Amino acid sequence: MPSHYIEFDKDLRKRTGHHDLPAFRNKVRGYAVELVQSYAGHGFTCTILETVTGGFHICVILDVVADREAKKWVLRVPIPWEHAEDLFNEKFQKEIAQMKHISANTKWPIPRIIAFGFWEGLHPGGDRFMLEEHMPGTAVGDISRLSDAQRNMFYSSLSDLLLELWKLPFPRIGSIGLDDTGEPDASNLTRPLVLEFNNLELDGTSISAIIPPNKNFETPSEYFLALADLHMEHLLQQRNSIESEEEVEIKFINRFAFRDAISTFTNSDWDVCVLIPGDLSPENILIDDDGRVTAILDLEWTSVRPVQCIGPPVWLTGDRCGDVIVRDKDKLKKFQVEYDRFVEVFKRQENLFLQAGNRSPFQDSDMRLSRIMEAGLSTGNYWFTEAAESFYGFDGLIPQIITHQNNSRDSHLLAMARWVGNRKLKDLRDDLGKP
Repeated sequence: MPSHYIEFDKDLRKRTGHHDLPAFRNKVRGYAVELVQSYAGHGFTCTILETVTGGFHICVILDVVADREAKKWVLRVPIPWEHAEDLFNEKFQKEIAQMKHISANTKWPIPRIIAFGFWEGLHPGGDRFMLEEHMPGTAVGDISRLSDAQRNMFYSSLSDLLLELWKLPFPRIGSIGLDDTGEPDASNLTRPLVLEFNNLELDGTSISAIIPPNKNFETPSEYFLALADLHMEHLLQQRNSIESEEEVEIKFINRFAFRDAISTFTNSDWDVCVLIPGDLSPENILIDDDGRVTAILDLEWTSVRPVQCIGPPVWLTGDRCGDVIVRDKDKLKKFQVEYDRFVEVFKRQENLFLQAGNRSPFQDSDMRLSRIMEAGLSTGNYWFTEAAESFYGFDGLIPQIITHQNNSRDSHLLAMARWVGNRKLKDLRDDLGKP
């Protein structure tokens, strides 16, 4: 049976070298107090309370006491080998830029940045780092543990925060970067970074070959076509999950079905772009005992994307991957119920938000964000945008999109043949040095 996944290229990752995580963790702990001292000034005491190892960072939680006032700070140091080299510095700068921009323009409860430093900087350790205020609350984690009342409060609170973030429209698709003074530059967007770009690079697929660093996008169609090219490049470059001729054909056809679907799922009435967190996982959302959101952490994969990419989190029922949900009728039915519940709460909060005099990203239009969400499952738009940025579970999501298309297998094979021919022609021209 054909695989619904493209697995990580574990052999390639093993060949890139062995890394000693405990040694790196101890190194960070070793210079943490000295680094904090260089920014906290004199007359303070600093104690390490806890060291947490995450997927991308070592986090050292510190108790800082100055002038009889105690506070908690967090030192976040990226784990170098968990970040693709070509994206590492870019991703780090963009996280800082977007945190600063969000903090200055919204009421989002995100950590205040105390200090940051780049690789080989003149600071203890020489690693990239971010020193932040510690935020209160407990991670949502397993959402099924929330009571009905807590879940209602969580949905309301999260909806309010998303509305606050999405009130800021952008004219193009991309990411906010830092200017020469270290401040966010929202007028000069560069390429959008999404979470799975990192894994693509680690598995040998070059993002820059398809989406150059300074690239931004004017329209949703342009953005999704670039992602379609990246899906194809990934299939060509990293084929360790393909075991038969049948599977080759299916996975090529899936990618052409996605490309064909772009014109169906891009709506000119939605030519608005908004900031969308790329890693809004239950571990990165802190709540109080009532379920109210107290903090949002880890905005490193946040970028400006088409407004049609908004929607409830895919993990509302506890399953983290959309391709797992859509292939199980019971899981999908359960997700649809919870999806509708979230949308109803979001719609109510949007009405209150606008009645309070807040603005919509649609400016003078009477279009509502909740309408995009309401139509998400019935039109297939929700799974289309989920598949667009899901490079490893893509083939599990595609059937949900194809159900909204009328294109035959033969038309996709013909498109595939044309694409292969054009690809070979381009390679030949490159070899001959001709335009």
